[in-house]
Amino acid sequence: MTRGFWLVALACGWWQLAGSLDLAIAHAGSKGRECKPGAAPTSLTIDGNVAQGETVEYRGELYVLTTDRNPRPDHVRLFAASGDGVELAKPPTNVEISAWLARGTGVFALGKARNPSSGQLDVVLLRWGSDTRPRLSALWTGDSIDAPAQAALSGEYLGAAWSAPGADGKPHVFVSAIDLEDIHVAEPLDVGPASTATFLALSAETKGFSVIWQNGETVMHASVDVHGRPKGEPSALGDAKARLLAAVSCGEQSWLVHEGAGKDVVLALADADEKLHDVAHLQAPPAHDRLPMSCLPPGVIVGHRMLTAKPDNVVFWLSAFDPKGNVRERRLRDIRGTGDDLHDIQLGASGDKHQAAWLEGKGPGAKLYFRDFTCD
Repeated sequence: MTRGFWLVALACGWWQLAGSLDLAIAHAGSKGRECKPGAAPTSLTIDGNVAQGETVEYRGELYVLTTDRNPRPDHVRLFAASGDGVELAKPPTNVEISAWLARGTGVFALGKARNPSSGQLDVVLLRWGSDTRPRLSALWTGDSIDAPAQAALSGEYLGAAWSAPGADGKPHVFVSAIDLEDIHVAEPLDVGPASTATFLALSAETKGFSVIWQNGETVMHASVDVHGRPKGEPSALGDAKARLLAAVSCGEQSWLVHEGAGKDVVLALADADEKLHDVAHLQAPPAHDRLPMSCLPPGVIVGHRMLTAKPDNVVFWLSAFDPKGNVRERRLRDIRGTGDDLHDIQLGASGDKHQAAWLEGKGPGAKLYFRDFTCD
């Protein structure tokens, strides 16, 4: 596909971070892994409105998928740091999209839509491929949906998780798996009860998927294989000390971020031998901010923004934690401004390549930034 359907200006240049890029270590004697930014970031000036960005792996590379409005976008575009780009055909107007993924030359979205026959709600999968028009498949139909569908990819299989009323009429978490080769949809599996409007996080495992959710005062975990069959019984990771903000499964480890006291959020860990416990504190990001997390065995990477006033300043931090809570941090971007001036921070990985991305500005003329980093 050509690049001429929008105006893109590619700008590369060295830039000076405000403040030092020296390594920050929270605990003396830390020997945890460290992530270092590479060359200067690349920026694209985007013509048209930009509401959100999401890093995906497309055509074997890392792209950022942008939408012009949510949850029912008119324009969906993919951008690479090289300046390459693709615009997808418009999604159906009746679908509210909650998750985006890509693999090879296929792009996938999960969401909900009103069933035209029954009037109930469908959890739906949209997919774009060689046919420019998106194809729609219904994964589940019911009277209501409590938590929007989340998605993950494991090889040629797509996992989906959402919360909806179960047989008892109360919220339950459902997980399904879809074979992308023939779009075979596994019967949704009820993995257990959940809080109303529960937090959900779905991660890819080796030949399967892992889901973390909140049920009352307990954090729950369940795994299924790529065919949607359970890998053992759901388990309780520990007490839900506060509202969950982010989570990722990394092998036998589960990393979570929950609300803390005052101006902090808390990073917690559960592994195969130990229940959920707090390991580190971070300054709380702006309200409703995403906290992207990426596995870095034996630890985890967390991307987070920090805002300060007088003078207004916004910093994109990359923090690598080990299981003892030791942290090595780097500033990926530090500018004078507010939350609207740097937002939608993201982390992506493709093989050994790691990439951070973020948006600066909103509306027409917003800039999309990319920056590679390596972890040792």
